[in-house]
Amino acid sequence: MKYVMHMVWCLAISLSAFSQTLTRGPYLQLGTSSSMQVRWKTSSMTETQLWLGSSPTSLNLYENNLTSDSLHTVNITGLNPNTTYYYAMGYGNNQVFTDTAFHFTTQPTPGSTPEMRFWVTGDCGSGLSYQISVAEKMEQYLNGKKLNGWLLLGDNAYSYGYDIEYQTKFFEPYQNFNTIHQVPIYPSPGNHDYAGNATRRIDHNIPYYDIFDMFTNAEMGGVASGTEHYYSYNIGNVHFVSIDSYGRDGSYLTLLADTVNSPQVEWLKLDLAANTQPWTVLYWHHPPYSMGSHNTDTEADLVAIRENIVPILDQYHVDLVINGHSHSYERSRPIKNQLGLETTFDANIHNMSHSSGKADGSPNSCPYIRSSEAAGEGIVYMVAGSAGRISGKQAAWPHDAMYYSSTLAGSVLLTVHGDTLKSEWITENGDVLDNFEMIKRNSLDSTVNVAPGQSVVLTSPQKTSYLWPATGESTQSITINQLNNGQYFTVSDAEGCFIDKFKIVSTPDCIGTKNFTYTLEAPSDVALQAAQLIQSTGKINDHAKMIFQAGNAIELNAGFEVKSGGVFETSIQGCP
Repeated sequence: MKYVMHMVWCLAISLSAFSQTLTRGPYLQLGTSSSMQVRWKTSSMTETQLWLGSSPTSLNLYENNLTSDSLHTVNITGLNPNTTYYYAMGYGNNQVFTDTAFHFTTQPTPGSTPEMRFWVTGDCGSGLSYQISVAEKMEQYLNGKKLNGWLLLGDNAYSYGYDIEYQTKFFEPYQNFNTIHQVPIYPSPGNHDYAGNATRRIDHNIPYYDIFDMFTNAEMGGVASGTEHYYSYNIGNVHFVSIDSYGRDGSYLTLLADTVNSPQVEWLKLDLAANTQPWTVLYWHHPPYSMGSHNTDTEADLVAIRENIVPILDQYHVDLVINGHSHSYERSRPIKNQLGLETTFDANIHNMSHSSGKADGSPNSCPYIRSSEAAGEGIVYMVAGSAGRISGKQAAWPHDAMYYSSTLAGSVLLTVHGDTLKSEWITENGDVLDNFEMIKRNSLDSTVNVAPGQSVVLTSPQKTSYLWPATGESTQSITINQLNNGQYFTVSDAEGCFIDKFKIVSTPDCIGTKNFTYTLEAPSDVALQAAQLIQSTGKINDHAKMIFQAGNAIELNAGFEVKSGGVFETSIQGCP
């Protein structure tokens, strides 16, 4: 009888176990080039077992934790960079939870330059229809292209950041999208994650810090913060910094707006000063510039961030700042030193570029040119707080500092590939209504030393279109046979966004006859000498100077021209 009862008891346990369901995840955390954290939740307590492999049909048991729990976390280490791994979860040595969507790709090594993509969502955890349509349109737009990271801008679960709200307004809405199972999440908190509660701001006793794990010891580069409240990391050649713009730290304030006795701000300075990656992207919840559902002229926290933090950022190499909080999309040009109210913004003073940045060939659309290391080039500020909800705008909308503003729902796709960063705002309707590009490059200003009579090949460092005004050629390289000391050759792209210079340095020579057929560009200053004759069909541009010195004659033939502002002099004399 005991034996029969024992069998019934075992069968009941077995049936209960195999009726288990996934209630959360799996979702990914702490993605590095050699590790990944997989987390999931089951409908009741089970063992924690995870299988891992290079294909869905070749999985080996990686984790076998026999302690029962409903919350499961596995830290996978020893992985290869930029490599795809498949996984499954279960218990009792059974792969109970399997799906073709369960795979991830480790990050590239810091400093490397593969093409990378990052999905950015602000104020996403609303549980409203916008949240689903925005995610659907982004996944359709990606069309199978992989993401390297999912950046959360705060207010990830409305209205109080409770665990049940994360369940119903974050995990359940995203459960049917591949992103949550394949892409590591790198979050920042918002005021709703803190329930807007003064006590929670100090003790940080909120589900956000239980649900998400953040880097604390520079596991993926940056300066160790020693806390999950703020952190930095490197993916490829991008340095990311995530900030807590609402929480406090005991008797000291870590609120981003505070600069006195603020461990967060002191850490931020150290981190930015130590950064060596070409690209720097900062993100947090509260924006310094917005006229969407929040007003950065009148709300104290937002005013303080603009007045106290923006001057710090202007001193360092920062390319892009992304915020949420305002349920809108707003995007500036690269701006600098805009510390006052909206009405004090002066485009001629604060804009470091007057281009749209769209790089699409339309008028005034050159990409924003950034040097690899220089600070003070202006920062593009973006508000992207409409991934889950929209809720009106201020009377002063749009903010004067913003190039483009919209109250539609949408999210942002950042693509970084080597020296190019591209941002696209994709709406709930699938439309790309704003985009811009930044390019890291230092303009070439090269000196070319040549011997008299020597020809030279000049090659543009650009990657796309080419225009050489001196010769009218549109190839990447040109061959110059007539070289004169002090002459400049420039090359630009078709839109004139990039201009590179070559200066010719040569010892003057004196032969019988010389021809000048090119266009002389500024700031050339050339004295052309010939023992007998100089013939020319060339042109002399504004701010360029040409002197012809010939022993017997100078012939100016059809096509010769001196543009307004150009300097042209002649003399009949022998060579010195």
